[in-house]
Amino acid sequence: MRYTIILIAAAAFSVASAFYVWLRRPVPGSKAMVLFALAGAEWLLGYALEVGSADVSTKVFWNSVQYVGIVVAPTAWLVFVLQYTGREEWLKRRTLVLLSIVPFITLLLVFTNETHGLIWERAVPDTGGPLLIRPHGVGFWIHTAYSYTLVLIAAFFLVEMLIRSRHLYRRQATALLVALSLSLLGNVVMLSGLNPFPYLDLTPLMSIMSSLALTWSLYRFRVGDIVPVASEVVIESISDGVVVLDEQDRIVGLNPAGQRMLDYTASDAIGRLVERIWPDWPDLIGSYGDRAGTSEEVVLGKGGARRVYDVRLSPISDWRGRLTSRVVVLRDITERKRAEEALRQRTAELQARNEELDAFAHTVAHDLKNPLGLVVGFAEALEEDRATVPNEELTRHLRTIARNVRKASSIVDGLLLLAELRKMEVQARPLDMVSIVAEAQQQLAHMIEEYQAEIVVPETWPVALGYGLWVEGVWVNYLSNAIKYGGQPPRVELGATVQLDGMVRFWVRDNGPGLAPEEQAQLFTPFTRLDQVRTKGHGLGLSIVWRIVEKLDGQVGVESEVGRGSTFSFTLPGVVT
Repeated sequence: MRYTIILIAAAAFSVASAFYVWLRRPVPGSKAMVLFALAGAEWLLGYALEVGSADVSTKVFWNSVQYVGIVVAPTAWLVFVLQYTGREEWLKRRTLVLLSIVPFITLLLVFTNETHGLIWERAVPDTGGPLLIRPHGVGFWIHTAYSYTLVLIAAFFLVEMLIRSRHLYRRQATALLVALSLSLLGNVVMLSGLNPFPYLDLTPLMSIMSSLALTWSLYRFRVGDIVPVASEVVIESISDGVVVLDEQDRIVGLNPAGQRMLDYTASDAIGRLVERIWPDWPDLIGSYGDRAGTSEEVVLGKGGARRVYDVRLSPISDWRGRLTSRVVVLRDITERKRAEEALRQRTAELQARNEELDAFAHTVAHDLKNPLGLVVGFAEALEEDRATVPNEELTRHLRTIARNVRKASSIVDGLLLLAELRKMEVQARPLDMVSIVAEAQQQLAHMIEEYQAEIVVPETWPVALGYGLWVEGVWVNYLSNAIKYGGQPPRVELGATVQLDGMVRFWVRDNGPGLAPEEQAQLFTPFTRLDQVRTKGHGLGLSIVWRIVEKLDGQVGVESEVGRGSTFSFTLPGVVT
């Protein structure tokens, strides 16, 4: 009676353990552990009822019922260990079906044993105790061998984890091995004939100790809450490429990310020398050797598929310090490098713009100071002496004021155009260069008249693509410079030629003194005065020209020789006919 109560208590304890694990069922392996605990409880309860039964037929029935838990427990234990150690991919539906074949056949043989006797022979009561004496048949031994095989496989994986893991996982594995060993020990003692209590099955009794060890591990080491993840699973799932090399630099491992980066499948790469797949490998290993933590940036791929990788090399040595393998980790840093390059360009652009703004403020202040100063001076003189100033002198003063106001207005127009260039995007269209050049001449009519300039314009122009208002600004700047810095009187010739690359080169040639090489080097520099000797001009002109032409996908240029005049040019895309 006492033995029955102990078995029932052990069964209840196993059910409580199963309930505890069920509360944590999202954890991998928890369902298999619940099944294992319930199988043990069923086994213990059936054994308790067998012991407590009075007649042989009832004992035989409950002995048969026990086999439901007996056949399920080893399979559930193996499934739990496979999931717990990160081998879920092994547990396909087909695998589970194969694992269930022997247990299913065993149950059929158990409940039909009276017709064939393959599990046990005819049962007789034990005169010295409450159990049955039942010699085992061949079916029992086949099932036992199968169950031992499953348990030993599970034990192998736990021992492997014990050896390879550290800290908490090692203690978890130890606790699970203790729980497994206790149940296995009781069964071995019974089957080996070393049982000090003949015909008393110690396996359920040792299961009590096993349940205690398992439950203690649940609370103490959080088995079921903290589950180790196999290193293979981690390596297979990370986004970094991992290449494992042997001591002869042959590839022995390659994860999916590494396959994408090297553009080789694992089956094609494994076994080959790494330099056959990665031609730059000898240079990399030659530069850095086998120093741990070696890091280098490399480029792999061709054309648009080129990517930048941070490569880290970690040598692995045995206990004698001999190199046995290398682990190469490749991390894709292409986007980071692009962001760094964009940031560098943006920083350089902002720095250049700041320098440009400094020069811009100085240039504008200088260029506006002269014409505005003259306007103010003449206006004040007229205010003071307007009653005594002769008409001819008054007319001359008013013309001077008007000329300087136009000059200041021209500077302001240039500033507005420059601001427009920074933020406006336009669509290039075929240009009516006859009308554009005529409008530019109209804007400069007062200057042409003042300087008595001769402007020579061709009758026809090749058709180019651009934005009319901007191109008109280019002509105004080139023409005004040619008139101001030309000969006495200025003779300015305009023209255009179609280049072999399809671009149209427009040019303005003057009869001025020309520019020395050092003066030409300063041309088109943002907000830099072009001619330090002739200070009548303002420094915005050619800066605007350069920005306009660059925005329209063209280039500016100059050809000049001292004493022989200058030719300023700009190119625009021609119209394909």
